[in-house]
Amino acid sequence: MKLTSSIVVTELSKEEQKHIMTLFANEDKKLNNNRASYNITQEDGTITFSILASDAVALRAMLTGIGKTLAIYHKTKELTTNE
Repeated sequence: MKLTSSIVVTELSKEEQKHIMTLFANEDKKLNNNRASYNITQEDGTITFSILASDAVALRAMLTGIGKTLAIYHKTKELTTNE
């Protein structure tokens, strides 16, 4: 069985898109055990993470990892813009 999911981040400025793409360029695109992986694409203010997993636990791990990285980016952006 294969599971798929997507995370779509919308309404991004070109600068935000660039920062997120740079941030995820250094991240692993698959789990160490090869049970899940993702591809990242960008288009006109939108970034899409397409996830493929072999089981629900691996899917959840990948979703959590991407979500946490995006949350850190968001918090950091808030802190630097409010100075």
